[in-house]
Amino acid sequence: LLILYRKEVFRIPRWFIAAGVSFFFVALILVFTLLSANKTKISGIGIFGNPTVVHERIELPRLVHTDPSSLLSRIIHNKPIFALITIGQNYLKSYSPEFLFIKGGSNHAHNTEGYANMHLFESIFLLVGIAYALMAIKKRQYALVIVWLLAAGLAPAITKDAPHSNRMFIVTPALAITVALGMQYASSLIRTKWKKFLPIIITVLYIGSLVLYADAYFIHFPKKEAKYWGYGYKKLASFLAQPDHKNRKVIITSPEESPYIYLLFYGSYNPAAYQQEATRYPLSRDGFTDVSEFGRFSFRPIDWGRDIGLPNTLLITTPDEIPQSIKSSGYLKTDITLPDDKIQFTVIQTP
Repeated sequence: LLILYRKEVFRIPRWFIAAGVSFFFVALILVFTLLSANKTKISGIGIFGNPTVVHERIELPRLVHTDPSSLLSRIIHNKPIFALITIGQNYLKSYSPEFLFIKGGSNHAHNTEGYANMHLFESIFLLVGIAYALMAIKKRQYALVIVWLLAAGLAPAITKDAPHSNRMFIVTPALAITVALGMQYASSLIRTKWKKFLPIIITVLYIGSLVLYADAYFIHFPKKEAKYWGYGYKKLASFLAQPDHKNRKVIITSPEESPYIYLLFYGSYNPAAYQQEATRYPLSRDGFTDVSEFGRFSFRPIDWGRDIGLPNTLLITTPDEIPQSIKSSGYLKTDITLPDDKIQFTVIQTP
């Protein structure tokens, strides 16, 4: 179409070409998203992904009314109203100062403690940049920045754990552009000799912020967040590979946390053997099929009354899940610790 347009074989409005190309790619994305296995994942991370949300946020509030089945209670407490309010709240949270500049999201794998998604001092320039882009919105490049900023939060807003740093990643270039616009516009407003010091001040602020962040990320983050990056599982896999333990049966709790992945990787397990041996639980609400067992490994809650009597077995769980009677018994116990000396797993050996 573009070639024919340039050769003037026939005239096609440029907006029509842009709309057509956009529609094609949007339709392609929707087809692969809604008509494949991804729709299960969408239903799992959506605002209704938690099966208890309807009961807690809709059915229970209706019971406060004198007549829970009245028209008023149903108009106020229902799925569309809940969705509208929740999506609106999630959208605003994705642009909140706490998420952007103070704390960030709640996912430990995507956030460094004490730091958010932008440097704190950038907040001033972001506001100035937005103001400048709005004043010059008649120019297409500035209108694009505003649309980009506003549209980026729409998709994350429909998920149950918003605000989410990873799902808001698409806004990162727009934020950087807007901050740069703010710096440029702020510089143009300064009419005194102090103007030449602004780049120096900004450079010092960036260097200082990066040094502080580097300390948090490279020194403190590996210790504080090791639990969420498989450190304990790596030590556990090494422990299970020891000659005294490699022939024992293993029972590990919390199959929903996918411990099998770490044992496969760190244990260098044969992929072909795993494909033959693995059995799985039914599909979860998040669209995953948790592994129940393969080889000598079983992933399920521990039945302490029965499993403690199994011969030549290792029972692996967290310390707070071990009954007091087992803690005070003579069973051999080994703690798998993290870099901050906190215990992630306790391994109990049966005779």
